[in-house]
Amino acid sequence: SLKLVTLYEYRCAQLGCTSEQGHRDHAYKTSGYEKDGDIMLTEETAKNLHNMLVDLNSSTHSISYVAIGYRSLAGQENNVPAPSGFSDFHTGLLVNLKAYVGDTNTALELTAQENEAVYNWILSNAHKYGFIQRFPATKAGLTGDNKNYTEAFRYVGVAHATEEEPKFTFYTSRLGIRQNNVIAYYKNKIQHNPNIGLKMLHFFINTGIKDTSYYWNELNKAVNLYCELKKICPELDSLNIGGGFPIKAHLDFEYDYEYMAEEIVAQIKNICQQNEVPEPNIFTEFGTFTVGESGAMLYSIVNQKQQNDRELWNMIDSSFMTTLPDSWAINQRYIFLAINNWNLEYERVHLGGLTCDSEDFYNADVHSNAIFLPKIKQSEDTQYVGFFNMGAYQESLSGFGGIQHCLLPAPKLVLVDIDENGDYTTKLFAKEQSYKSMLKILGY
Repeated sequence: SLKLVTLYEYRCAQLGCTSEQGHRDHAYKTSGYEKDGDIMLTEETAKNLHNMLVDLNSSTHSISYVAIGYRSLAGQENNVPAPSGFSDFHTGLLVNLKAYVGDTNTALELTAQENEAVYNWILSNAHKYGFIQRFPATKAGLTGDNKNYTEAFRYVGVAHATEEEPKFTFYTSRLGIRQNNVIAYYKNKIQHNPNIGLKMLHFFINTGIKDTSYYWNELNKAVNLYCELKKICPELDSLNIGGGFPIKAHLDFEYDYEYMAEEIVAQIKNICQQNEVPEPNIFTEFGTFTVGESGAMLYSIVNQKQQNDRELWNMIDSSFMTTLPDSWAINQRYIFLAINNWNLEYERVHLGGLTCDSEDFYNADVHSNAIFLPKIKQSEDTQYVGFFNMGAYQESLSGFGGIQHCLLPAPKLVLVDIDENGDYTTKLFAKEQSYKSMLKILGY
């Protein structure tokens, strides 16, 4: 039999609210279908959903909107993207989510531009609470969902969901050899080849090094594979755990590097001891961690445009697509600050680049689907803004001295250093690209 509970039973305790309505306003709201406006789910689903939405609210300061929970088979007719009985809503394990925009009472789809930060947080963290995206946009051919019903999340339990964290359109990375094929590959291609020896096993995970069950599970698999391979390959003595140490992308960033490093080493040692295998030399490739904090990008606001009654655009003197390509390519967020006019009143804005591309914008912080800057009309000074800790990959992805998107010139590059007396020094590394040099490259 299906045991259902109402979702509001799982609200007030964790946030310490004394008022049910107050807790609803702080964490999430419901608008059910079957029973007087209350969302109904299985008890385990409701508990884990509650924990996820409370943490979502804590991280993004956004209020999630639980639109649909349990629906009987009859109640599914003409209301879900699949025929009655095929959508999982009748199981009490599937939930449809939306989110409120800022401090308004307007609820929009998770995929709406205004909810970008909320949607990305859920996609990145749902697995921790046992949820998977039921109808991924990239799997429409398998699910039969042609309506891009991406706001539906199904509870499958943490042990299952952690296997599904990567959010790519492919099941296995093109890089390296599948784990199940490594031993056979070694035996067939390397073991008896006098010209080749195997010294290192390289472990790579796209999600980075995080204190999550998914990461520890994948590391455990890799170390056990190393041990199995070591027993038939005596010369193997090194394990490369790849990159993945994060850097600060917002001012309240917290990451216990010492704990993570010690725990990784401890787990490798323990697994090797259990398998009676010598501990490997451990190699890392912490590229972003090593150089990310070395760079900053400064822009000036050249104009402000009121596009409609809700959207106020501040236009920068360059392009995000050419100078911060990861901001649009992989939705990378950076520490973002106004450089001057801190004492003025602030307002919510969108930042736009100068190219004609619709993707050339920046309008969300890590924890919020909004950014705020001093009101330009209150100051006669040019407003400057800065993006910090962007020193990894941005120049190499953009190219140096070539032709940029929409023929925007490459920015001026300045080296900032500290001398032996502790004083800051600056040195011009490259001038802003001139139109003459660009035309010369194009053959004029």
